Amino acid sequence: TDIHWPIAEVEGILLSEVLPDGADVIKVDIEGAENHLFDSEPWLLQRPKAIFFEYSPALLAHYGEEHLLSTFREAGFSIYHSNGDEVPDRLTRPNPNAYWNLVALKEDK
Repeated sequence: TDIHWPIAEVEGILLSEVLPDGADVIKVDIEGAENHLFDSEPWLLQRPKAIFFEYSPALLAHYGEEHLLSTFREAGFSIYHSNGDEVPDRLTRPNPNAYWNLVALKEDK
């Protein structure tokens, strides 16, 4: 089942304008546009030690459900549930609208 949300036009600015030096911690909740953000602004994956995000496969489906998780892992992050359990390569949805609050952590090398 596809989810359809009302579309509204909003003014946006580039995060690079607000955070020219990046940030140590980022919280992202942009209703399924996370893939677009990290694909278009890959520098955001370089500095943060932690990225908190909502993972909703239904909203991410147009990129492929696992694209966001793969992007974080390829950038050197491990991904965890809010309870501390590591996220497997693929999450099984208990229902079509399921979502999880996750954190991507980059270990010091």
